[in-house]
Amino acid sequence: MAKKIKTSQIALAEFLGSTILLMTIVGAGIMADNVSDDDGVSMFITVTAIAISIGLIIKIFSPISGAHFNPLVTFYFYFRKEVSASTALVMVISQLSGALVGTVLANLMFDLPAISISKLDRLGTNIFIAEFVATIGLFIVLQLISSNKNLNPSIIIPIYIGPAIFYTSSTAFVNPSITLTRTLSDTFTGISPASVPLFLLAQLLGAVVGILISKGLIDLTK
Repeated sequence: MAKKIKTSQIALAEFLGSTILLMTIVGAGIMADNVSDDDGVSMFITVTAIAISIGLIIKIFSPISGAHFNPLVTFYFYFRKEVSASTALVMVISQLSGALVGTVLANLMFDLPAISISKLDRLGTNIFIAEFVATIGLFIVLQLISSNKNLNPSIIIPIYIGPAIFYTSSTAFVNPSITLTRTLSDTFTGISPASVPLFLLAQLLGAVVGILISKGLIDLTK
């Protein structure tokens, strides 16, 4: 009989995965900006690192916590009654704290202040639409993965997120913990605090619409 996974183990997995994810996003962005004056090259370096990192942390931590690393994903599984309210709360706290630590570590590794508030505005109707669409896509992918065990999330999700960063003007944050903690690095991948409400609203609405659309898709395949 398999041992039941402890809440503390789930929390640690979500914390470590979120730490790695934000170290990658922020650190790769800083490195890319340091080694190239071409924004396109910097973007390619950053996106490649992010996609590989997402695949890695999903593969490693999925058997322990389900590899959410995203409060919206955790709430999604809570409403599906696959995660209890207490566990969901612990997971969200772990995700936010891990993202914070990852951002701070990335800053420190490049000899920057541990925390520096980003001045990079990401505002406008086009940005809202882009983040809304990107989040819809993520939740369609998640729902279809949940309904089809032949789809490997450690492959499918990076394949979705990588191109989405390129084809959306918002660069597909699709994650409240990422959005909040990237305000703490005034670097290539930062986001100003003033831009956060727009992103959070787009992500929340996108998650709801994505779930509704994917339910229709799943019903059609039954």
